[in-house]
Amino acid sequence: MLFGSFAWAATVTLGGLPDTAGRVVPTYVTLWQSQIRSWGVGPKWFEAAAEALGEFGHVVTSVNWDDIERVEGVFDMAPAVSIAKAICGAGLKAILVLDAWKPPAWVLAQHPDAHITGGGPLGHPCNSKSSGPSYAHPAVRALTLRFFERVAAAFPAGAGQQCVVALSPNLNNELEARYVQECDIFTDYNPHALHRYRSWLRAQNEDAKYWTSRWGSIPPNQRVDPAAGHVTKWNTIAPPRVWGESGAQPATSLAFWDWMRFREVENAGLLREACDGFYTSSGRTRGCFLHFGEVFSSIDAINGAQAR
Repeated sequence: MLFGSFAWAATVTLGGLPDTAGRVVPTYVTLWQSQIRSWGVGPKWFEAAAEALGEFGHVVTSVNWDDIERVEGVFDMAPAVSIAKAICGAGLKAILVLDAWKPPAWVLAQHPDAHITGGGPLGHPCNSKSSGPSYAHPAVRALTLRFFERVAAAFPAGAGQQCVVALSPNLNNELEARYVQECDIFTDYNPHALHRYRSWLRAQNEDAKYWTSRWGSIPPNQRVDPAAGHVTKWNTIAPPRVWGESGAQPATSLAFWDWMRFREVENAGLLREACDGFYTSSGRTRGCFLHFGEVFSSIDAINGAQAR
């Protein structure tokens, strides 16, 4: 559980929200699905939380994709509606985190090429450790956005859950900056992500030689394909591998910072799509709540340069 203030978070169309007494209580507690399964949720829980933590006005809680769409195309909104009703009934405001980090089993079964890929040394077991999908995969990206929008549509104006003030897209369990903490490696190096990266580079300069000249030689152990050498063909151009032991060189090279910039722009675009979908699908009644870690990739640079 986390107790915090909205001063720690970036918000979109959220703002200060009055409680039932007309005051603004800009603090929150988190209540995740794993905790709900262990503790349950109801008046006694909220009373105990208030006694232990002090006054709070909002509950940030999660709704898992796997609970909503266990069968493709069949959406069961009961888990989302029931937790919203419990929070509303306690006189609190709710922010629903729509958790796509661990999708239903059928998603990756249908799209085995959508597994997220780490950028550690070749053969490193942590390159495939992350359980989340690659959102660069077009079909998985579309399915993820559909999940977000269907849940948002379950909370239109006048639906009886007006305390649900915002929705939040969760893509990587607060690892949205594309970094696998457990292994000190960056993601995502899935072939679909590399394709989007090359397209992003080409939109700025179509000449592959421009980029290889800009970057200079990338050390062999930091190349996606060590045998590629100093290449000048688009199908072999790739970002540097980045992991904790790779040292300071990647964090000071132009190849590293171009990769960082793409990741920042790519992630912001996905979050913008998700938030636009929330707003439209909810009948323009629900805002979008974003955690700083989902928006800024400065922690990538910090972790890449400092991790040991």
